[in-house]
Parts: sequence; structure tokens; C-alpha cells
Amino acid sequence: MSKRTKTDRGNHLHWRIVGQGDRAQTIGRWIPSPGLRDKGFKSIDLWGPPGPALLLADWQARGFAVPPDTTVCHKGLARTAQALPIAAARRVATELTALAKTPAQAVVTVAHRPPARPRRRDINALLDEFLANRAKGKASKGPVSNKTLQDYNTHLNAVRSACGDELPLAITKQLLEMMYEHWFAARGQTAAYKSVCTFKSALAWAYEREGWEGRVPPPDALSKIDISKPAGRIRIALPAEIDALMWAMEDPGGLYDHLGTPTGERILTPKFSMGDALTLMLWTCARVNDALSLTDQAINANDGFIRYTQAKTKKRIVIPILGPLTDRIPVMQRARRARQGDRHDELVINEHDGRPYWRIEGKDQVRKHKPFNEEWNARRALAGQLVPSLIGEGIDPLGDPWTAFNAQDCRDTAVTRLFAAGCSVPEVASWHGSNDLSLLVAHYLKIMPTDAVEAGEKLSTLAEREGWKV
Repeated sequence: MSKRTKTDRGNHLHWRIVGQGDRAQTIGRWIPSPGLRDKGFKSIDLWGPPGPALLLADWQARGFAVPPDTTVCHKGLARTAQALPIAAARRVATELTALAKTPAQAVVTVAHRPPARPRRRDINALLDEFLANRAKGKASKGPVSNKTLQDYNTHLNAVRSACGDELPLAITKQLLEMMYEHWFAARGQTAAYKSVCTFKSALAWAYEREGWEGRVPPPDALSKIDISKPAGRIRIALPAEIDALMWAMEDPGGLYDHLGTPTGERILTPKFSMGDALTLMLWTCARVNDALSLTDQAINANDGFIRYTQAKTKKRIVIPILGPLTDRIPVMQRARRARQGDRHDELVINEHDGRPYWRIEGKDQVRKHKPFNEEWNARRALAGQLVPSLIGEGIDPLGDPWTAFNAQDCRDTAVTRLFAAGCSVPEVASWHGSNDLSLLVAHYLKIMPTDAVEAGEKLSTLAEREGWKV
């Protein structure tokens, strides 16, 4: 069933009805005049929203010069699209005809665009936008590192599993506290706390963002949640622990002999690169990934300084080459330059495969140091047979159970060493990279029994000098 309009000569509009009953639709077709056909113009089916967009190549194949943002619908790409009403189709045909008659075939711009898909407004959508914002460097403190984004994803995956399809306004203090209790039982206190705090940060970020007005609970409504903050982890290595670790890294055979380990159980070989990494972390106050990614270019032999940018904070650090690094760094540089065909700039290279420990791995192409962690755990286990506190056995000087000494704890140890050497807080901050000096002191200045003894001796000296009786 079809019918044709009365039109003037040349360009005209033809439409036909397809389907029957409730499914009947009107399809408009713009038919160019013979003169335009000679120029390469073809008939065009005029379909309206929500049909898919006509591709740029399709328009150009019909003889039009079209900008990339032009959006028109076409029958051939979706049978379910709705036809333009007859009046609208006539108006489109008029526009197309007028544009086609202009010199140099003017660009076609059609105002009849498919409606945009409504944006999701559930919690999953909010978290997606929050992570995208952080990844693009739109955070208040600048872009976050890949490691921080991985941590965000890990903490927020628990949120997605619990309430990803819910609307943000459904979140209340009571619900957050219930979620915390559930995560505490399933994943531990630290993971539960970080999931709640990261989720609150995402909600606070979205509260004033365009498109989320009135859809997110105000930050005040989620304040003072009744959850317990985990104690900060501070683990300081004893000198005996450092010596045992270095022994296991660079001379495991000698340690095996000292321990009387049977020959069949001696599986570790010397790894001087692990000793290099341990020394770098203790004498630069660097995080694990910063130490492992330190390049030859970061070392300036002329002025005796190391210059690098922290991956997490993007802060520039300049520190002198001191202590055992004075001898180790030249050896590391010579070893790197002696490797034929080596394209890696990093100083710390795994002797096993000739690649950096801090490498790109996995489908997500994220830098990781899994091989380093595996080596660390193996060497720590061996050294722990000599000094059990390395593997979390025994009681520390404060009377608490020891925790295993991890590679990340080298940074805590390095900072505490600086304080013990009498360095001021700003001096320590220049190595550490912290902008908040109060947090630096609160987090890193570990009180040891020796500090209490020294404080008592100073107090006694003052009391004797002043003649205090009480």
C-alpha cells in the first residue's frame, strides 16, 4: 500500500506505509530531480529517531559532503526504527533539496538527531564516572597513579557487588555500617574500612557534579559513621633482620651452611639485584616501585645526587648518594652497561631473565613487581630461620607480636632511621616527599623503649639540676 505526494517538478517526496495494524509505519523517501541524479545524488529513506545513525560513508556515497558530527537515520541499518512523520519528512526533503542546490554541494546538517541514550544513574554509573575522573587527572591533587587506581577498583568492587544496581539516594549511614560489618567478617578490617571510605569519597565527589543533582545523598548525611579505623601499620626492621636478609639475598649458600640445611633443600642462588633493591630502599626512603624503576639517568655522578619523581605523588625528590650506595651504584651502572643489547634503563635488573622487576604484565598492561615479591618472600623465609621475627614470630620490644617484614616496610625503616639520626621533620620530609608534616610525624615516628629510657635520663638530669623533690 503506497501513495505519492503532489510535488513540484524535480525533487519530490514519496512515502509508503509498511506493516499492518498497530505495526504500520510510514517511510518517507526523498527522491532527487533528474538533474541532481546526474550529479550522483540518490534517493534517501528518511527515518527518524530512535533509529541508528547513518554512517558518514553512507552519506558521502550519496554525493553529500558531510561533517563527522552529522546524525541521520536510515532504514537499511535498523528495521525497527520509527519513520519520520510526513510533515517532518517533507521538511527534511526541503532542507536537503535547498542544500543540494547550493554551489559546491554544501555540507548537509540535519537537525533531526536520534535521542541520546539516557545516562544510567545507579551506583555502578557513579563509580564509573568517579574512576574516569581520577584517571584523567581531574582530582584536586592532580592525576593519581595506576597503583592507586587499582586500589580504588579493588575497594569499589565490593560496593558494586553489594549495591551496584541501587540508586545512590538509597545509601544511608545505617546501610554503610551494615556493609562495613559484612565486609569486616568477609575481608578483614582494613579492606572493609577502605571500601567504605573510598565509596564515601565517590559519593561526595558526585554530590555537586552536573547530572547528579538531587540524586546523591549530601556528605553530611553520611558523616560520623560508626566504624573503627584500623591501626596504621608500622614495621621497623632491626639491624639483625637487615643483615640476615642481605645474607639470604647475596650469599644464600653461606646461610645454608650456617643453618646446616641439607643439600637437597638448597634451592636459592645469589641474587645481587635483590641486595641492590634493599639498599636503595633503605638509603633513599623510596617506595618499592620507585626503587625498582630507578634509572641510570637518575644518577648524577658529577654532583653525587639521585633525582627521581615519585610515581604516587608525582613529587620531585633530590637526595644525596650516601653510605653503601656510594660503592653499589657504580657497580650497578657498570653491570647494566655491560649487558649486550640491553634496552632497559632500570638499574635493578632480575639476573634470571635480564628484565626489570618493575615490569608491564597482564592483559591490563599495568606495571607490577610480582617477580620481586616472589623473590623477597623466598629470601625472607630463609633469613627467618636465622631471625624468626622476619617471618612474624616472637614478641617485639614493645611487647606486641611481631609482624612479617615486607618490602614496603623498608620505607618505614628508612624514615625512622632519619629521625633517629636527629633529622628535623622538614629534613625527613625532603626525602619522604610528604606535604603534611604532622601526618608524617604521627605515622612514622615509632616510639621505641630506647626513646623512653633516654627521655627518662634527660628528665632525671633536669630534676637533679633544678633540685626537684617531687
